[in-house]
Amino acid sequence: MKKLLFIAVAAMFAMCANAQNFGITVGLNESSFADGDYDSRTGFNLGVKLEADAAEGFYYEGSALFSRKGYEFEQSVLFTSVTDDVDLYYLEVPINLGYKFNVNDNFQIAPKAGIYLAGGLFGNDDKMDCDPFADYNDKTDGVVDDNNRFDAGLGIGANFWIARHFEISTGYEFGLVKVNKDISDDSQNRNFYANFAYIF
Repeated sequence: MKKLLFIAVAAMFAMCANAQNFGITVGLNESSFADGDYDSRTGFNLGVKLEADAAEGFYYEGSALFSRKGYEFEQSVLFTSVTDDVDLYYLEVPINLGYKFNVNDNFQIAPKAGIYLAGGLFGNDDKMDCDPFADYNDKTDGVVDDNNRFDAGLGIGANFWIARHFEISTGYEFGLVKVNKDISDDSQNRNFYANFAYIF
């Protein structure tokens, strides 16, 4: 995990050398697991992003984000409903390639696709009052293992540039790594995001 994150961060620094645009970004996440038994949980992300032209019409971008994802789970126990809210905080590095369509001098639409790598920093499980990345008991105690700190996946989305300095972006991330195989075989992260960025 550390090696892959190092590679992703190194790629970000390499992009800095050719970056033509630098900005700050903040947005909302709506995340859950691929398993349909888990409800979505609203989170956030914030960080910095770099953008550069790659070829005629094409561009690439990379970001370093502090991102809160998670899920909610509701279970009926003895005629009562028990809800568990879990927050997972990541350092996330998405890298995308896209193509710009110029609508006019002040507005561009740019679909994009790429990958992301993420490392779990810490988290919170309301029901168990612990950090799901570090504080679950061993399976020998009848409790699931700690969550996987490493995450990686694919992303698709689009950017909307307004008057050069303002950018709205939206997209969807498909995690490929099981966050916790003991919770579910379909515990890969799924996340919809909507961001606003100011480009300097």
